[in-house]
Amino acid sequence: GDLDECLTWLSDGLERAGRAGLLAAPYPLEMRYLRSLVLYSLGRWDACVREAESDAEGLPASGGYAVAPALLVALARGDEGVAERARALLDGPFDWMATLVAGILLTDAAALRHDPEAAVDQARTTLAALVDDAGTTPDVAVRLAALALGPVAEAAVTARRSGDEEAVRRWTGTASELVASARVTAAEGEDGMPQGPEGRAWLARAEAEWARAAGEPDTGAWEKAVAAFGYGDVYEQARCRLRLAESLVASGLREEAAEQARTALDTAVLLGAVPLREDLERLVRRARLAESLPPAHGVPALTARENDVLLLLARGRTNRQIGEELFISGKTASVHVSNILAKLGAASRTEAVAIAYREGLVQAEPTAPG
Repeated sequence: GDLDECLTWLSDGLERAGRAGLLAAPYPLEMRYLRSLVLYSLGRWDACVREAESDAEGLPASGGYAVAPALLVALARGDEGVAERARALLDGPFDWMATLVAGILLTDAAALRHDPEAAVDQARTTLAALVDDAGTTPDVAVRLAALALGPVAEAAVTARRSGDEEAVRRWTGTASELVASARVTAAEGEDGMPQGPEGRAWLARAEAEWARAAGEPDTGAWEKAVAAFGYGDVYEQARCRLRLAESLVASGLREEAAEQARTALDTAVLLGAVPLREDLERLVRRARLAESLPPAHGVPALTARENDVLLLLARGRTNRQIGEELFISGKTASVHVSNILAKLGAASRTEAVAIAYREGLVQAEPTAPG
């Protein structure tokens, strides 16, 4: 779950591959995919897109999956053409990685369209294609189940409100099947390996969505999901904060709901995640949360060095890059980043940057004319 450290090793590995003329070889292709994925997870979406555009040149026919995280950015920003581009990854002979990333994209696209049947069908189709000859279910089953559970839970909630008991039974049954698949996969893992921070976070989200589908109190489950994605996936953490805010509203905890909604909204605005931002704005209007938002408080004073680090943090620099630009070690930069997060009361780098913009600690870089 140390994503900054991941970027350091990936950069070193790709530099070696470039010197050897092997950027299109299998391992460097996976490293290019992982680098884009880490940038996406950290909320450095513009950098993710730039890297994908650069990597797209010279990719072999089987390497299209390497730039797929940029499609995740486009999907989260409301690009309606993502599904078509995701399906294009499946053209040609079967490719395991292309099937995996396309399956994630298409399942999430269906969820964002509020289409539970399409989301469930896509998740099941993807898993059927990825299970190997020995019957081993890949770890991505946890993520696919969690994504499909979103619109399924939504359908169950809608059916319960309208008194459609048959639809309630149908969707809660589907939700139970999906969460059972996630639990079994998380417990067994590929080759008996335990889940890492990412897998545990997706399982927490699956459990929270299942509780929502079943009509059970789910505030605690969503709190666990928000905390679990705190390892570094800022967009998924913000999506979970939306659900947590909804559950807090239902429990009558309006101030707590307003705070969660504002934090998620800051992230959505910073990322340019338009659909998420619109969902949060609708919740704020519907629940009249703006009335419960406390006034923005000042933040503790930062040192001159911390201000320098914060400015580079806002520009998407890694700890190593911050160290290089300020002529300090990466470890020292990491300490400064940790101190900044503590002073701002932020759970992640992206949240710290969002707070810094909101409090006027940093300013957006001016756009070049023309």
